[in-house]
Amino acid sequence: MSCYFCKYEMKRLQPMLKSDETISAQSPSALAMQTQKRAFIPVLRPIEEVTTFESVDDFTNYYQQHKEELDALSTCKLNKLFKIIVDDEPLKITKIKGELTLRTIPKSRITALMKIEELEEQQNEIIEKINAIVNLINQQLQLPQ
Repeated sequence: MSCYFCKYEMKRLQPMLKSDETISAQSPSALAMQTQKRAFIPVLRPIEEVTTFESVDDFTNYYQQHKEELDALSTCKLNKLFKIIVDDEPLKITKIKGELTLRTIPKSRITALMKIEELEEQQNEIIEKINAIVNLINQQLQLPQ
């Protein structure tokens, strides 16, 4: 007698097997070994390197130089790879009829990530100012020996 989960997995994995192979209810480990050989799951790494452009012309020049590579990527990936900020206003990359275009983001739709980045910058500035004040106080409190 096999468990419900094993039966469910066998039904789910049946299409992955060749048509002449059958699933045996007595050997779930053999089934797992067969599916491990066929199943390939790519490991995605987080995007660590983000390129920032401060004008539309800069991005346009970069796009013209790397047109084939960028056209193959999704707009989601492009927006993660590239930040385009003109006059403190972020732009998003979109595709309209296969053509890359830039659009502004309404103030109401600025993502939480952008707000977090702003807060992190402000936090770093505050930390630097506090450290400067602490150093100044420490220098003034030192007694001549």
